[in-house]
Amino acid sequence: MNSINILIDYLSQKYTSLESTIGGKENIKRYTKPSMASYTENAIALLIDNIKKSKLNYLIDSQLSVCKSKIIRPDIIIYDKNNVIIGIAEIKSQLGYAGNFNVKDYNKKIKMLKEASNKGILSISKINMNFSISDKCKFFIVILMSSNSHDNLKKLKGTNYFVLFEKEKGKKLWYDNLSAKYINKKEHGYNQFVDFVKKI
Repeated sequence: MNSINILIDYLSQKYTSLESTIGGKENIKRYTKPSMASYTENAIALLIDNIKKSKLNYLIDSQLSVCKSKIIRPDIIIYDKNNVIIGIAEIKSQLGYAGNFNVKDYNKKIKMLKEASNKGILSISKINMNFSISDKCKFFIVILMSSNSHDNLKKLKGTNYFVLFEKEKGKKLWYDNLSAKYINKKEHGYNQFVDFVKKI
């Protein structure tokens, strides 16, 4: 379980240390904490890298150009030393945020990425990087925790999706109390996620 502790420790530290005052000024405060979405993406990349234990590269919140006027922004792309993309992950911090997921749009984005790769036009222009997508590229969705609407799982049917932490009935599950005891051992859970990642 050492891999999962990397994610738990990272998110817990980020959540508890987020500034509530702005610029150190006590008279300017946030009522709610800043979004944890970016930190969740970072944590999942750290977790995947620890599971893989190989020399791969990760780009978080990339902006992949698929044509002159269209950009697709996968949450995480995993690529090798030759800039061949071997994994593309979409990240949701909780099931409630999976509510806006649309499998038709998701498949359309995958198709556009593959077509751009086949034409040799898949790139990130801001950092002058060109990519191709492996024929064996793994596309998958990672949901950090099962908090909120479990009905949204239906929207993920037909995709490679994984829910890492499962909420126990009547218990709170949030960034500051994630622990190995809440690991989701059901189908599409943490163990299947580890097995899936090892094959990327």
